[in-house]
Amino acid sequence: MDDVWSIFGDPPPTSPVGTAGCAPAPAVPATAASSKRNALAPFADANGDQVVVPPRLTAAADVNTADALCVWPEHPPRVVGPIAVRQIPGSGRGFVAARDISPGQVLIWEQPFVPWPSAEREPLSLLQSVLRRSAVERRVALAALSRLHPMELRSVSAFDRPRLEEEHCVCVDALLQEPGAADLGGGLGDEGRRAELLRLCLVCRWNAFASGLFLHQSIFNHAPSRRANADKAALRAGGTLTSVVRATRHIAQGQEVLICYAQPAELIPAACSRHLDHFDFTSEAERHSEWDAPPRSASEAGAAEADELTLTLEAGAREAVRRAARAGPGGGVDEAACAAALRELVRELGERHLAVARVRRELLAAIRLQLEESGAPPSAPSLLALLESALELWRTQRALLGPLHPNCAESLHEVGASIGGLLAR
Repeated sequence: MDDVWSIFGDPPPTSPVGTAGCAPAPAVPATAASSKRNALAPFADANGDQVVVPPRLTAAADVNTADALCVWPEHPPRVVGPIAVRQIPGSGRGFVAARDISPGQVLIWEQPFVPWPSAEREPLSLLQSVLRRSAVERRVALAALSRLHPMELRSVSAFDRPRLEEEHCVCVDALLQEPGAADLGGGLGDEGRRAELLRLCLVCRWNAFASGLFLHQSIFNHAPSRRANADKAALRAGGTLTSVVRATRHIAQGQEVLICYAQPAELIPAACSRHLDHFDFTSEAERHSEWDAPPRSASEAGAAEADELTLTLEAGAREAVRRAARAGPGGGVDEAACAAALRELVRELGERHLAVARVRRELLAAIRLQLEESGAPPSAPSLLALLESALELWRTQRALLGPLHPNCAESLHEVGASIGGLLAR
């Protein structure tokens, strides 16, 4: 598998099949090519007990799938775990744990009901692909989309409706020209068709992810990184881009299962708010005194001005790191320039600010790319930069996401790889 959880390694061939529970610890292979995937398994939980993830992508034998698939029983996902659909006060539908769930357990493995037909990530292209299907396929697809939020336009607030109509006016006009649009509107003419097309635009905007429009995964409600207890990751299986949701923490029976829609996890609150606006969410990300203090030069300014300055500082540092990534000898990383960009950001925001963590992620990606492309042994400065950034990023991720999250595993692998490289010199 090639999703982020592969860092934990696959279960050994002798593992029992047919359960979504935790598998026995995998043996660490001797080959260098597969060492990354198993370097960190197994983990220990807060009590020191061994935890190994991920389990096989197979359904648990004791799962009552009817409770999980009651909205779209005719469109089952590839795998469903011990979850059930319930009405959540203040949130509408949501998934809860049907029994106690362990970290790493597979909750949903699903492929997009409607994949993006092109690189464009807008409702127009996706809905055109639906309306251009055969009559039978179109009716099946539209029937499924009728059960996605919002199921009725009257559920959209009267305050937001004019703004949303204006935002999607061009898209609705274009979709009205599609022959398949004649089936919409329930016999209410152009006005009814326009209303249904606007609803479908909102369905796409509020439910589609990077891989496409999902049915069952749309039921998972959002929570900030610090409260989310599950993780959604892309997984390419047999040439098809699918998505897997796994628990990242222990989830007690009856507790709601929540994922964070804002990625990467270390987004500052202002950037998180902008991202969640796409999904019609109000950001619940609260400032944290250790991570999200305003920049020193904006300490007396209002919160909005401080947020804008923070975003500007972060964008400037990320751009400086991108430039430095190709400015070194032979087109490699200029470690000194990267360090200078980070020092300036830390001076303004502090070492543990989320914006600093995101720039460190940028630096890690640049160093990884350099090492992959050069084929030459990494220099000591590159390894030290990799070690420092990976370790600091891991500290933030651990606090944000918990120690069993795959993002933590990836960063710890970089720590181990850089230490190994330094020792081998």
